[in-house]
Amino acid sequence: MRNGNKHVGEKLRMKGLPAISYWDRAELTTLATSERPWMDFNPLRSEPHAVQALQHQWANLRFIRYALNGADDVCKFQKWRGCTEDHRSITMGRPGFTKQVIDGARRQRILYCRS
Repeated sequence: MRNGNKHVGEKLRMKGLPAISYWDRAELTTLATSERPWMDFNPLRSEPHAVQALQHQWANLRFIRYALNGADDVCKFQKWRGCTEDHRSITMGRPGFTKQVIDGARRQRILYCRS
């Protein structure tokens, strides 16, 4: 689930940038993940319901939810601490924060890969 318009709008405004609507951000997400056929945009704003619907439709498959965050947010809330085999995360690098995320993951002995 992407952050709401208010949160993103305030964050961009602080940087002097124009706001990007939820649906425009959804389109950007779709474009950014187009080479990853196992990823898709979830039009439902309730992630657990989306996963349940997928599991119901394809009961023989295992679905894994990934949290998607910017490195600045991961650093602010030390989100690497919540990463496990069942709670996976994809972190988008941000200038000045990416190395902090990698260092935090290493300290917690979190398995990570860079791509």
